[in-house]
Amino acid sequence: MRIPVQVKVYGQTILSNALIDSGAEGKFIDSKFVTKHCIPVRKLIKPIPVHNVDGTPNQNGTITHYTLCPLLFGNKLTMAFLLVTSLGKEDIILGLPWLKQRNPLINWKEGTISIRRTTTATSLAQRTTKTIKPLKNSILAHYHNFIHLFEKKAAERFPIE
Repeated sequence: MRIPVQVKVYGQTILSNALIDSGAEGKFIDSKFVTKHCIPVRKLIKPIPVHNVDGTPNQNGTITHYTLCPLLFGNKLTMAFLLVTSLGKEDIILGLPWLKQRNPLINWKEGTISIRRTTTATSLAQRTTKTIKPLKNSILAHYHNFIHLFEKKAAERFPIE
C-alpha cells in the first residue's frame, strides 16, 4: 500500500509516496531522492549490509548513512529515522518497525491509513501497566497459611474482635 507523504526539508515541502511494507525490516529512503532534494544525512557508526527480497546484495551495498526526517501524513507530523539506500522506484519504504511504532489504522478495503496520535498520558499508562502476580508470589512462604488475611476482600473490612 502506498500513502501520500510530505517530507519537510529546510522549510520546503516535498510531496511523495511511501510504500507501507510489513515485510521490510526497517525504514528506508532512496539515495537518489535524498540527493535530488538535498536531504541532510549522517554517517552510521557501523555500516549495515543489505540484501534485496530475492537474496541478492543491494546495488548500493551496505547502508552507511541515515537521515532524521520530518514526515507529514495528512495532518500528523512525525520524525522518522530513515536509512539511506537504493530503493529502485520507491522514494520511501516504511517497514515493520514503523508499523509497530506507529500502529496505524489501516482500512485495506478503502485503501486508507490513519496515524494514531498517542497522548503522553496514554504512553505513560502503557509503560506503567503491570501484570498482576498471584498473591502467593508476593508473600513469604511462612505466611502462606494466613494468605486469606492478605486478600483484598479481607483487607477492606475492619478486624473482628
